[in-house]
Amino acid sequence: MNAKELIELNNEKRDRLNEENLAYYEDMLLYMRMSLSRSEQQTEELLMELLDHLLDAQENGKTAKEVFGDDPKSYCKEMIKELPKEKMKDGLVFFIYLACYGLAWVSITSGVLGLFMDPHTVQLGTAIINVLIYALMLIVCVFLIFKVIGWSIFRRMHGVLEYLLYTLIFTLFVGASFLLTKVTPNFGTELTLSSPIYIGIGILLFGISYVLNKIYKITKSIII
Repeated sequence: MNAKELIELNNEKRDRLNEENLAYYEDMLLYMRMSLSRSEQQTEELLMELLDHLLDAQENGKTAKEVFGDDPKSYCKEMIKELPKEKMKDGLVFFIYLACYGLAWVSITSGVLGLFMDPHTVQLGTAIINVLIYALMLIVCVFLIFKVIGWSIFRRMHGVLEYLLYTLIFTLFVGASFLLTKVTPNFGTELTLSSPIYIGIGILLFGISYVLNKIYKITKSIII
């Protein structure tokens, strides 16, 4: 059974947990899935083992706290240490998927906004450099969001503070994107890109991310 099938089975089995055990287990599940450097397959197998163990304990009248202890974060950290690291190829595929998915949204949004403006002229060399840096910034942005989620899970952070952290990350991304367009020198062949071209590029990138997800069954795409 691959990781994606394990996630689907996990979703079905979790319905059998009572409210208290479900809340406890889902915190553990989310925390462990935020560990991007660890093998997805091994992580999902471990989560399934924990769920099966908890379901058996629940039938005997035990709570998740009685089974895993009152410090689930430390418990999860110890288990994560034992998990093998993600294969370099799988990690690379995930980041390419992530970059295509994010750039697709940027491209389509630019295309739609461009419907109300004159066609945009760019220098080919500048555009390539900017796209590569945009992709890198998107990956860093998602990485930071994962870090905030993982950091906040067991802290019961106030919703407003959590919202402010996500807003800060988004603001930094927008600010860095704006700065990038100002500092990148213009070089290369001049191109005029109309809105349909931007939208077409966005659809193509969505297609690439969809195919990657189908072929490699990227389980982290479920979290995004």
